[in-house]
Amino acid sequence: MFKDINPKAPTHLLVIPKKREGLTQLRKAQPDHASLLGHMLTCIAKVLPCLRLPCSVPDAPGDGFSV
Repeated sequence: MFKDINPKAPTHLLVIPKKREGLTQLRKAQPDHASLLGHMLTCIAKVLPCLRLPCSVPDAPGDGFSV
């Protein structure tokens, strides 16, 4: 996890796994990626409180979420 060098929001962190195993874009996720994606989400949930950030993801179109 690292800070974006060109953020589109006040706080913008990037999470990229070392081994993507064919997962170059989230829309290309397959059932065999479930374990990796789950692990990434649990890691994020552990780190955000240390950074004093809320654990949330925009849930509506136009909320600023992009990949």
